[in-house]
Amino acid sequence: MGTGSGSIGVGLGGRGAGGGNGGFNVAAAVSVAGTGAGGAAVGLGGAAGTGGTSSTVASNLTGDFVTDGVSSSGAVIQSLGGGGGNGGMNISATITAVGSGSGGAAVGIGGSGGAGGNAGDVTSILTGNVTTRQEQSTGVLVQSAGGGGGDGRTVVSTIRTATDAPGIYTTGVESIGALAQSVGGGGGGGAGGTNVSGTVSLSGQNGAAISLGLGGFGAAGGESGDVTMDVAGDVMTSGDQATGLVAQSIAGGGG
Repeated sequence: MGTGSGSIGVGLGGRGAGGGNGGFNVAAAVSVAGTGAGGAAVGLGGAAGTGGTSSTVASNLTGDFVTDGVSSSGAVIQSLGGGGGNGGMNISATITAVGSGSGGAAVGIGGSGGAGGNAGDVTSILTGNVTTRQEQSTGVLVQSAGGGGGDGRTVVSTIRTATDAPGIYTTGVESIGALAQSVGGGGGGGAGGTNVSGTVSLSGQNGAAISLGLGGFGAAGGESGDVTMDVAGDVMTSGDQATGLVAQSIAGGGG
């Protein structure tokens, strides 16, 4: 029995490691005095690593599971892919001081974000009863969720409750009796690799300054998998805005 906030009656799962972040890069050029003085700097932030792939998770649970804390779950079976790393930061700067025809140029490109890891297949068989007594709680959660940009996989949930008991019973507001879902990870944002570039050209005839900066590229959103839910028994909710059963497959949005 779980009694604290955010508690879990029983939890099984696998999780891939997160991808490493891209390296930090600084490029700079300084030219001080002289005819035709100029300076140039080019920098590229490091690319991030891919998140780890999670393993297949299979469970066969028998018994009664009870939680009495806010945002708690009676039984959680999930496979989570690791998130991709952030693109490396890049800083490029050029300073050109006194000189006839002086000029400066700086080009900076932020590193690309790493792809998220794929989740594994999740299969769950639960025989027994689950009761949650507080708000925003979930009786049974079966989930395959890819890391950012990773794919969710197949989810199969089979629930058999006892005929002489309450089955799955939630009493709190915004609670869910049983939730089975496959979720593709959302794509990384284009600003995953941060870029800062700047050019300063001071005194001089025909002085010129050019600065070009390009943010890093985000990873694409992941695909979701098939979801199958097979429930035999009673599922009851008594709180406001509560849901008895939810089966969903959600693809991740693009970065």
